[in-house]
Amino acid sequence: MSAHTHGSQTQDIDHAAAAWVARLDRGALSPEEDRAFAHWLAADIRHAGAYARAEAIFAYSERAKALGAGFDPADFRVAPGGAFGRRRLFVGGAAAAAVAGAGLLSYAYLLPTEYRTTRGEMRVIRLTDGSVMTLNTASIATVRYTPLRREVILREGEALFDVAKDRDRPFVVTAGRIDVRAVGTSFAVRRLGAAPMEVLVREGIVDVQRQSRAPTAPLRVPAFTRAVAVDTPGISAEAVEVGIDPDAIARQLSWREGMIAFEGITLGEIAEDFRRYSDTRIIIEDPVIAAMPVTGRFSAYDPQGFARAVSVSLGLQSGMTPSGMVALWK
Repeated sequence: MSAHTHGSQTQDIDHAAAAWVARLDRGALSPEEDRAFAHWLAADIRHAGAYARAEAIFAYSERAKALGAGFDPADFRVAPGGAFGRRRLFVGGAAAAAVAGAGLLSYAYLLPTEYRTTRGEMRVIRLTDGSVMTLNTASIATVRYTPLRREVILREGEALFDVAKDRDRPFVVTAGRIDVRAVGTSFAVRRLGAAPMEVLVREGIVDVQRQSRAPTAPLRVPAFTRAVAVDTPGISAEAVEVGIDPDAIARQLSWREGMIAFEGITLGEIAEDFRRYSDTRIIIEDPVIAAMPVTGRFSAYDPQGFARAVSVSLGLQSGMTPSGMVALWK
């Protein structure tokens, strides 16, 4: 291979790395982009190093913009062969140290990792940075860490995040078009089908922001608060419930113990919730019965036991159908 050909290939790799950095800066990747990025990283041992260099240069270029109008980002572009541009000595040790540190990154550090739970399963996952992600039943989450941020894409389900503090790399959970950003805190995110995304903050503060071409100001959500991100151009104050007491938060997070806790929730809503944990459905054909409110704490994996308990307390009948489902009737 000639030196010219090698240099051309290296330049192509650097350009591709810079394009990936620019794309990731715009927000979460789609599943197809996730796979394409992983494939690109794995295709050549040089790709991971090129990506790390490009991201380090991008980070310091962004910070350098604060130096004033005379700053020229082009001076920090990647030159052929992976060298810095003509101001290499100006950025000096800081950028060089960032690139050297990024060069130690492995594929495991850069590649996205997907975690899943099946129906009725719950997993506690300790992440690379010391944060802990607890996945509820039937949930899918993709975790990807870079030198600039720690990112989790919650594709479906519910998760609790106990975030390790790192002010230089915010922890961002993306659910649909909503970003939830934290530094060090404890919060839960729920994304169930077409229902509005919910954020429940147990400790600390998070910022909730909708992805858009013209981003709106983030909504700051403090501890003991629930935010519901409805499908509107922004996230309004009406979508926020503040002053939730710790006992209520504990009830909402009781799924970590294999339980479901309800307070004034209708039987119809509860029947839908049980479907997330068990293949045995609760059938309620009478709309009057479906509208009855229930308060209590029950095993998430025993819909039949739940039906027996509420039938006693509400004066109903319960039993198994020929198809193996649980029925409630008057």
